[in-house]
Amino acid sequence: MSSNLDPSKFWRSGSQVVSLNWQKYDKGVQMNEGLFVGTHGWVLKPEHMRKKRGLDFDDGGACAISTAAQAQAEGTCLPAPNGRTGKSFEAYIRTELFYHREVNPPPTEGDGEVSAVAKSTSLENVALRWKSKSIKVGHHPEDGADGVWNETWEWEYERDELAFIRFLIYEDEFGKDDRVSTFCSPVERLVMGEWLVVRLMDRKGKDVGTTALVKFELEEL
Repeated sequence: MSSNLDPSKFWRSGSQVVSLNWQKYDKGVQMNEGLFVGTHGWVLKPEHMRKKRGLDFDDGGACAISTAAQAQAEGTCLPAPNGRTGKSFEAYIRTELFYHREVNPPPTEGDGEVSAVAKSTSLENVALRWKSKSIKVGHHPEDGADGVWNETWEWEYERDELAFIRFLIYEDEFGKDDRVSTFCSPVERLVMGEWLVVRLMDRKGKDVGTTALVKFELEEL
């Protein structure tokens, strides 16, 4: 199965539809689902792309996002890694924030305007990552596994309407760790300042009842 490219690169250049290979539940498919789930099948482009002429890069400046502040991130009904039902395993949370920022001023056209394509090619991809400690959880055949991580994390990044946050739970094992559950959403669509129960999908993109209790906060710098 082939992997998907980052669809946000094409959304930033003005593409209306981005084709994805749904055989693999990778980051590209997760971003697409996070952007469109709960909508009528379409979302507005970023504000700078909706302006009649200008494409202003300065759209909000810098900001910081902090997640799960001063309390617990709790995952419930975690599926058994590799089908090992009823056995305990070590698990940890990994979070990612990925966005794009301008590195070189894009070339302007004869009238001084900047095209969407020129804007997209002047950006670099930035990924910020954090990993929790591993804890031991016990899996129950009927209820799944529950885990509580009393940790916080914080990032600073440049405001980007197509910035995404990804929340993953992995089994900690010898060799390559197996992904157990995933949540992915644009930062702009997160509910801030409240404890939320969010849905996590399994490694194949199926809803098996796994949830996480998390809290997101956004602060302008």
